[in-house]
Amino acid sequence: MLVSCERQIPLKNFKFEEKLVVNGYNHNNSPIYCWLSTSVSTLGVPALNSIEGEVEVLLKEDNHQIYYNTAKVINGYLELPLTAKVGKTYELQIKHDSLPPVRMIDKIPEESPSVELNNMEEDNYYLKPSVTVSDIASSNYFMLQTYIEGFSLMDGDTTWHLEQVKFEANEKIFITNINNQNTAVEYALFDDAVFKNGNLKLRLNIPKHQINQMGFKPVRLEVRLSSMSAKMYNYYLALLENNHIYGGPLATYTISSGNVENGLGIFSFYTYKRTWAPLR
Repeated sequence: MLVSCERQIPLKNFKFEEKLVVNGYNHNNSPIYCWLSTSVSTLGVPALNSIEGEVEVLLKEDNHQIYYNTAKVINGYLELPLTAKVGKTYELQIKHDSLPPVRMIDKIPEESPSVELNNMEEDNYYLKPSVTVSDIASSNYFMLQTYIEGFSLMDGDTTWHLEQVKFEANEKIFITNINNQNTAVEYALFDDAVFKNGNLKLRLNIPKHQINQMGFKPVRLEVRLSSMSAKMYNYYLALLENNHIYGGPLATYTISSGNVENGLGIFSFYTYKRTWAPLR
């Protein structure tokens, strides 16, 4: 006989402190930005808590103030009229209404990574690009992603599309959890400990069924390699470790609030390089 039970546990004296939530993943080819919201209690709806209005912003570059002003936030999006420079360290401070002010610091990697798409084979089920990644002295943490690019014709206008696709890899070098070890993934994390003789050769398998379901004409495959700051890498690593889909008694749980002092989230930097191959 199988028996199950349910017990209600009242939360007495539960004190919730609202905090500012920051999410920013910046690179050196675009203005510095982040998304702002507020934390919610257990029964709250996060989607309804994006910030609107004005915030006070202070930005430092290598400990020198380069921006201080009141900035407008629209649907949670804050963009500053400044572009990050390779190798620089940035400190961002934000104050909004009565919430505790937040402070975050990160350094953009000193150079872009090196990646080449050597050739691409295919069969009835997979695209099979061969990729070579070269080690560079200033980078320790990496992320690999794949995209399909193409265009559609609507009302006489051509629109270019970019859509991320999942991939698989036979090499056991990527950091995984039990949930994604044997399945296609949207991104793969690895560090420079896997490099041998300065190069790393990979064969990726991209399931074609994803491409067949796209609502535009595929033109080329893009492989993107990012060199991540240590803080960005560790934040993604914590997200991977806290994927509770697999659960169970052997699952682990870690709490990571990123690098936002007095708040939640992450303000981080990366550089990247892209390479392409045409699709037939």
